[in-house]
Amino acid sequence: MRGGRRRLSLRYRGWHILVGLLYALMLVSAAAAQDTPHAWIEELKQAKQQPPEKQVEVLREFAFSQTAKENPALERYVDDVLAARDRANYPTACERLIVALELLEKANVKQSSDDANEKARKILSEPHFRRIGEEESANWIGRALESIQPPPEPEPDAANWTIEPTRSAQLDGFFYVVIAVLGIGAAVALAHLILHWRWKRAKKDRVKKRRGGLLEEGEELLSTDEWLERAQSLESQGAYREAVRCLYLAVLLRLDEAGIVRFDRYETNWEHLRRIERAPAPGSVRYRWLTQQFDLVWYGEREATPELCRQFRQEYETLMAGLKEGAPA
Repeated sequence: MRGGRRRLSLRYRGWHILVGLLYALMLVSAAAAQDTPHAWIEELKQAKQQPPEKQVEVLREFAFSQTAKENPALERYVDDVLAARDRANYPTACERLIVALELLEKANVKQSSDDANEKARKILSEPHFRRIGEEESANWIGRALESIQPPPEPEPDAANWTIEPTRSAQLDGFFYVVIAVLGIGAAVALAHLILHWRWKRAKKDRVKKRRGGLLEEGEELLSTDEWLERAQSLESQGAYREAVRCLYLAVLLRLDEAGIVRFDRYETNWEHLRRIERAPAPGSVRYRWLTQQFDLVWYGEREATPELCRQFRQEYETLMAGLKEGAPA
Protein backbone atom coordinates (compact mmCIF):
# COMPACT_ATOMS: atom_id res chain seq x y z
CA MET A 1 0.00 0.00 0.00
CA ARG A 2 2.83 2.38 0.86
CA GLY A 3 4.52 1.70 -2.49
CA GLY A 4 1.25 2.40 -4.35
CA ARG A 5 0.82 5.73 -2.59
CA ARG A 6 4.38 6.66 -3.46
CA ARG A 7 3.85 5.90 -7.16
CA LEU A 8 0.62 7.89 -7.17
CA SER A 9 2.36 10.83 -5.52
CA LEU A 10 5.15 10.76 -8.08
CA ARG A 11 2.67 10.72 -10.95
CA TYR A 12 0.71 13.65 -9.52
CA ARG A 13 3.91 15.60 -9.04
CA GLY A 14 4.98 14.96 -12.60
CA TRP A 15 1.66 16.04 -14.05
CA HIS A 16 1.65 19.20 -11.97
CA ILE A 17 4.95 20.11 -13.61
CA LEU A 18 3.74 19.31 -17.13
CA VAL A 19 0.46 21.21 -16.67
CA GLY A 20 2.41 24.21 -15.40
CA LEU A 21 4.72 24.08 -18.42
CA LEU A 22 1.74 23.82 -20.78
CA TYR A 23 0.08 26.83 -19.15
CA ALA A 24 3.29 28.88 -19.31
CA LEU A 25 3.71 27.98 -22.99
CA MET A 26 0.15 29.15 -23.72
CA LEU A 27 0.78 32.46 -21.94
CA VAL A 28 4.03 33.06 -23.82
CA SER A 29 2.37 32.21 -27.15
CA ALA A 30 -0.53 34.58 -26.44
CA ALA A 31 1.85 37.39 -25.46
CA ALA A 32 3.99 36.86 -28.57
CA ALA A 33 0.89 36.93 -30.81
CA GLN A 34 -0.11 40.30 -29.33
CA ASP A 35 3.37 41.88 -29.72
CA THR A 36 3.42 42.30 -33.52
CA PRO A 37 3.14 45.41 -35.71
CA HIS A 38 -0.32 44.31 -36.88
CA ALA A 39 -1.59 43.79 -33.32
CA TRP A 40 -0.26 47.19 -32.23
CA ILE A 41 -1.88 48.87 -35.24
CA GLU A 42 -5.28 47.54 -34.15
CA GLU A 43 -4.63 48.48 -30.52
CA LEU A 44 -3.60 52.05 -31.41
CA LYS A 45 -6.60 52.50 -33.73
CA GLN A 46 -8.89 51.61 -30.87
CA ALA A 47 -6.97 53.85 -28.46
CA LYS A 48 -7.49 56.89 -30.71
CA GLN A 49 -11.20 56.79 -29.89
CA GLN A 50 -10.59 56.42 -26.15
CA PRO A 51 -10.02 59.12 -23.48
CA PRO A 52 -6.46 60.43 -22.93
CA GLU A 53 -6.01 58.13 -19.92
CA LYS A 54 -6.50 55.08 -22.14
CA GLN A 55 -4.28 56.51 -24.88
CA VAL A 56 -1.35 57.11 -22.54
CA GLU A 57 -1.82 53.60 -21.12
CA VAL A 58 -1.52 52.05 -24.60
CA LEU A 59 1.49 54.25 -25.41
CA ARG A 60 3.22 53.11 -22.21
CA GLU A 61 2.55 49.45 -23.07
CA PHE A 62 3.98 49.97 -26.55
CA ALA A 63 7.10 51.66 -25.13
CA PHE A 64 7.94 48.46 -23.21
CA SER A 65 7.00 46.05 -26.02
CA GLN A 66 9.40 43.91 -28.02
CA THR A 67 8.30 45.69 -31.21
CA ALA A 68 9.44 49.03 -29.77
CA LYS A 69 12.76 47.58 -28.57
CA GLU A 70 13.46 46.25 -32.07
CA ASN A 71 12.78 49.73 -33.51
CA PRO A 72 14.64 52.28 -31.32
CA ALA A 73 13.35 55.27 -33.31
CA LEU A 74 9.74 54.42 -32.42
CA GLU A 75 10.70 53.74 -28.81
CA ARG A 76 12.42 57.13 -28.47
CA TYR A 77 9.47 58.90 -30.10
CA VAL A 78 6.98 57.37 -27.62
CA ASP A 79 9.29 58.18 -24.70
CA ASP A 80 9.43 61.83 -25.79
CA VAL A 81 5.63 62.02 -26.11
CA LEU A 82 5.12 60.49 -22.66
CA ALA A 83 7.78 62.74 -21.11
CA ALA A 84 5.96 65.86 -22.38
CA ARG A 85 2.77 64.79 -20.54
CA ASP A 86 0.58 66.77 -22.92
CA ARG A 87 -2.74 65.03 -23.53
CA ALA A 88 -3.28 66.93 -26.77
CA ASN A 89 -0.31 65.09 -28.33
CA TYR A 90 -1.58 61.58 -27.62
CA PRO A 91 -4.00 61.22 -30.62
CA THR A 92 -1.32 62.51 -32.99
CA ALA A 93 1.23 60.12 -31.50
CA CYS A 94 -1.14 57.17 -31.98
CA GLU A 95 -1.77 58.15 -35.61
CA ARG A 96 1.91 58.56 -36.41
CA LEU A 97 2.73 55.23 -34.79
CA ILE A 98 0.03 53.55 -36.89
CA VAL A 99 1.54 54.93 -40.10
CA ALA A 100 5.05 53.86 -39.04
CA LEU A 101 3.92 50.37 -38.02
CA GLU A 102 2.03 49.90 -41.30
CA LEU A 103 5.25 50.66 -43.19
CA LEU A 104 7.17 48.32 -40.88
CA GLU A 105 4.62 45.54 -41.43
CA LYS A 106 4.86 45.89 -45.21
CA ALA A 107 8.66 45.73 -44.99
CA ASN A 108 8.50 42.54 -42.91
CA VAL A 109 6.14 40.89 -45.42
CA LYS A 110 8.46 41.66 -48.31
CA GLN A 111 11.49 40.20 -46.54
CA SER A 112 12.67 36.97 -48.15
CA SER A 113 11.65 33.98 -46.06
CA ASP A 114 14.30 31.84 -47.79
CA ASP A 115 17.07 34.12 -46.51
CA ALA A 116 15.66 34.00 -42.99
CA ASN A 117 15.41 30.19 -43.03
CA GLU A 118 18.94 29.84 -44.40
CA LYS A 119 20.27 32.13 -41.68
CA ALA A 120 18.48 30.12 -39.01
CA ARG A 121 19.89 26.85 -40.36
CA LYS A 122 23.44 28.22 -40.30
CA ILE A 123 23.10 29.35 -36.70
CA LEU A 124 21.64 26.04 -35.55
CA SER A 125 24.34 24.07 -37.40
CA GLU A 126 27.16 25.64 -35.38
CA PRO A 127 28.79 22.99 -33.13
CA HIS A 128 28.61 24.86 -29.85
CA PHE A 129 24.94 25.78 -30.36
CA ARG A 130 23.95 22.27 -31.36
CA ARG A 131 25.80 20.74 -28.43
CA ILE A 132 24.22 23.06 -25.88
CA GLY A 133 20.76 22.53 -27.34
CA GLU A 134 21.12 18.76 -27.30
CA GLU A 135 22.39 18.67 -23.73
CA GLU A 136 19.63 20.96 -22.49
CA SER A 137 16.99 18.93 -24.31
CA ALA A 138 18.32 15.64 -22.93
CA ASN A 139 18.52 16.99 -19.39
CA TRP A 140 14.98 18.37 -19.56
CA ILE A 141 13.52 15.13 -20.91
CA GLY A 142 15.39 13.09 -18.32
CA ARG A 143 14.14 15.24 -15.47
CA ALA A 144 10.56 15.08 -16.77
CA LEU A 145 10.66 11.28 -17.07
CA GLU A 146 12.15 10.92 -13.60
CA SER A 147 9.35 13.03 -12.11
CA ILE A 148 6.61 11.03 -13.86
CA GLN A 149 7.84 7.43 -13.85
CA PRO A 150 8.37 5.60 -10.55
CA PRO A 151 11.81 4.12 -9.84
CA PRO A 152 12.26 0.47 -10.80
CA GLU A 153 11.26 -1.96 -8.07
CA PRO A 154 13.17 -5.13 -7.18
CA GLU A 155 11.72 -8.44 -8.22
CA PRO A 156 9.39 -9.71 -5.48
CA ASP A 157 10.08 -12.95 -3.72
CA ALA A 158 7.70 -15.65 -4.96
CA ALA A 159 7.07 -16.74 -1.39
CA ASN A 160 5.78 -13.29 -0.45
CA TRP A 161 3.55 -12.53 -3.47
CA THR A 162 0.43 -10.53 -2.60
CA ILE A 163 -2.38 -8.72 -4.43
CA GLU A 164 0.01 -5.78 -5.21
CA PRO A 165 0.23 -6.41 -9.01
CA THR A 166 -3.57 -5.97 -9.32
CA ARG A 167 -3.37 -2.73 -7.34
CA SER A 168 -0.62 -1.48 -9.65
CA ALA A 169 -2.73 -2.22 -12.70
CA GLN A 170 -5.61 -0.21 -11.22
CA LEU A 171 -3.30 2.76 -10.62
CA ASP A 172 -1.99 2.56 -14.18
CA GLY A 173 -5.56 2.67 -15.48
CA PHE A 174 -6.29 5.71 -13.34
CA PHE A 175 -3.10 7.31 -14.63
CA TYR A 176 -4.31 7.04 -18.24
CA VAL A 177 -7.72 8.41 -17.27
CA VAL A 178 -5.99 11.46 -15.82
CA ILE A 179 -4.09 11.92 -19.09
CA ALA A 180 -7.32 11.83 -21.08
CA VAL A 181 -9.07 14.28 -18.74
CA LEU A 182 -6.16 16.72 -18.89
CA GLY A 183 -6.07 16.52 -22.69
CA ILE A 184 -9.79 17.22 -22.96
CA GLY A 185 -9.48 20.04 -20.44
CA ALA A 186 -6.65 21.66 -22.39
CA ALA A 187 -8.66 21.47 -25.62
CA VAL A 188 -11.73 22.99 -23.95
CA ALA A 189 -9.63 25.77 -22.40
CA LEU A 190 -8.03 26.57 -25.75
CA ALA A 191 -11.42 26.69 -27.49
CA HIS A 192 -12.74 28.96 -24.73
CA LEU A 193 -9.80 31.35 -25.14
CA ILE A 194 -10.30 31.53 -28.90
CA LEU A 195 -14.05 32.18 -28.61
CA HIS A 196 -13.50 34.78 -25.88
CA TRP A 197 -10.89 36.58 -27.99
CA ARG A 198 -13.20 36.68 -31.02
CA TRP A 199 -16.10 37.93 -28.90
CA LYS A 200 -13.95 40.66 -27.33
CA ARG A 201 -12.67 41.78 -30.73
CA ALA A 202 -16.20 41.95 -32.16
CA LYS A 203 -17.33 43.94 -29.13
CA LYS A 204 -14.53 46.46 -29.59
CA ASP A 205 -15.43 46.84 -33.27
CA ARG A 206 -19.04 47.56 -32.35
CA VAL A 207 -17.98 50.14 -29.77
CA LYS A 208 -15.69 51.79 -32.29
CA LYS A 209 -18.52 52.13 -34.80
CA ARG A 210 -20.75 53.73 -32.19
CA ARG A 211 -18.14 56.36 -31.31
CA GLY A 212 -17.74 59.57 -33.25
CA GLY A 213 -14.68 60.38 -35.32
CA LEU A 214 -14.27 63.82 -36.89
CA LEU A 215 -17.85 64.81 -36.07
CA GLU A 216 -19.66 65.23 -32.80
CA GLU A 217 -23.25 64.20 -32.16
CA GLY A 218 -25.68 66.21 -34.30
CA GLU A 219 -23.04 67.63 -36.63
CA GLU A 220 -23.60 64.95 -39.27
CA LEU A 221 -26.71 66.88 -40.38
CA LEU A 222 -24.77 70.03 -41.35
CA SER A 223 -24.18 70.72 -45.04
CA THR A 224 -21.02 72.12 -46.60
CA ASP A 225 -22.47 75.62 -46.84
CA GLU A 226 -23.48 75.48 -43.18
CA TRP A 227 -19.91 74.56 -42.21
CA LEU A 228 -18.66 77.58 -44.19
CA GLU A 229 -21.14 79.88 -42.48
CA ARG A 230 -20.14 78.52 -39.09
CA ALA A 231 -16.45 79.09 -39.93
CA GLN A 232 -17.12 82.71 -40.86
CA SER A 233 -19.08 83.28 -37.64
CA LEU A 234 -16.32 81.74 -35.52
CA GLU A 235 -13.66 83.85 -37.23
CA SER A 236 -15.57 87.02 -36.39
CA GLN A 237 -15.63 85.89 -32.74
CA GLY A 238 -11.89 85.22 -32.70
CA ALA A 239 -12.35 81.42 -32.38
CA TYR A 240 -9.79 80.64 -35.08
CA ARG A 241 -9.08 77.08 -33.93
CA GLU A 242 -12.74 76.07 -34.34
CA ALA A 243 -12.93 77.98 -37.64
CA VAL A 244 -10.00 75.96 -39.04
CA ARG A 245 -11.85 72.74 -38.18
CA CYS A 246 -15.01 73.95 -39.94
CA LEU A 247 -13.08 74.87 -43.10
CA TYR A 248 -11.25 71.53 -43.12
CA LEU A 249 -14.53 69.62 -42.81
CA ALA A 250 -15.99 71.76 -45.60
CA VAL A 251 -13.21 70.54 -47.92
CA LEU A 252 -13.89 66.88 -47.04
CA LEU A 253 -17.66 67.25 -47.44
CA ARG A 254 -17.30 69.05 -50.78
CA LEU A 255 -15.21 66.13 -52.09
CA ASP A 256 -17.96 63.80 -50.86
CA GLU A 257 -20.69 65.81 -52.61
CA ALA A 258 -18.66 65.73 -55.82
CA GLY A 259 -18.56 61.92 -55.62
CA ILE A 260 -14.75 61.85 -55.48
CA VAL A 261 -14.02 60.70 -51.91
CA ARG A 262 -16.69 59.44 -49.54
CA PHE A 263 -16.73 61.19 -46.15
CA ASP A 264 -16.68 58.79 -43.20
CA ARG A 265 -17.27 60.39 -39.82
CA TYR A 266 -15.62 57.43 -38.06
CA GLU A 267 -12.30 57.83 -39.90
CA THR A 268 -9.48 60.19 -38.91
CA ASN A 269 -8.11 63.06 -40.96
CA TRP A 270 -5.11 60.92 -41.95
CA GLU A 271 -7.31 58.06 -43.13
CA HIS A 272 -9.24 60.52 -45.29
CA LEU A 273 -5.96 61.86 -46.69
CA ARG A 274 -4.83 58.39 -47.76
CA ARG A 275 -8.07 57.88 -49.68
CA ILE A 276 -7.91 61.37 -51.22
CA GLU A 277 -4.38 60.76 -52.53
CA ARG A 278 -5.60 57.60 -54.27
CA ALA A 279 -8.68 59.30 -55.77
CA PRO A 280 -9.01 61.56 -58.86
CA ALA A 281 -9.31 64.71 -56.74
CA PRO A 282 -8.32 68.13 -58.17
CA GLY A 283 -4.55 68.26 -57.89
CA SER A 284 -4.23 72.00 -57.29
CA VAL A 285 -5.30 71.65 -53.63
CA ARG A 286 -2.67 71.03 -50.93
CA TYR A 287 -4.53 68.19 -49.19
CA ARG A 288 -1.53 67.00 -47.18
CA TRP A 289 -0.76 70.53 -45.98
CA LEU A 290 -4.41 71.00 -44.94
CA THR A 291 -4.36 67.70 -43.04
CA GLN A 292 -1.09 68.48 -41.26
CA GLN A 293 -2.16 71.99 -40.25
CA PHE A 294 -5.54 70.76 -39.01
CA ASP A 295 -3.82 68.00 -37.03
CA LEU A 296 -1.42 70.44 -35.38
CA VAL A 297 -4.13 72.97 -34.55
CA TRP A 298 -6.93 70.64 -33.45
CA TYR A 299 -4.94 67.86 -31.75
CA GLY A 300 -1.62 69.58 -31.08
CA GLU A 301 -0.32 72.86 -29.68
CA ARG A 302 -0.22 74.97 -32.87
CA GLU A 303 -2.07 78.26 -32.40
CA ALA A 304 -4.59 79.12 -35.10
CA THR A 305 -4.40 82.61 -36.61
CA PRO A 306 -6.52 84.73 -38.97
CA GLU A 307 -3.86 84.15 -41.65
CA LEU A 308 -4.21 80.37 -41.29
CA CYS A 309 -7.99 80.67 -41.63
CA ARG A 310 -7.50 82.75 -44.77
CA GLN A 311 -5.20 80.09 -46.25
CA PHE A 312 -7.71 77.32 -45.48
CA ARG A 313 -10.48 79.32 -47.16
CA GLN A 314 -8.22 79.91 -50.17
CA GLU A 315 -7.61 76.15 -50.49
CA TYR A 316 -11.37 75.58 -50.40
CA GLU A 317 -11.89 78.12 -53.20
CA THR A 318 -9.12 76.43 -55.19
CA LEU A 319 -10.96 73.13 -54.76
CA MET A 320 -14.21 74.68 -56.01
CA ALA A 321 -12.44 76.09 -59.06
CA GLY A 322 -10.89 72.70 -59.81
CA LEU A 323 -14.25 70.95 -59.53
CA LYS A 324 -15.85 73.42 -61.93
CA GLU A 325 -13.07 72.95 -64.46
CA GLY A 326 -13.21 69.16 -64.03
CA ALA A 327 -9.45 68.96 -63.62
CA PRO A 328 -8.58 65.58 -62.00
CA ALA A 329 -5.25 64.95 -60.31
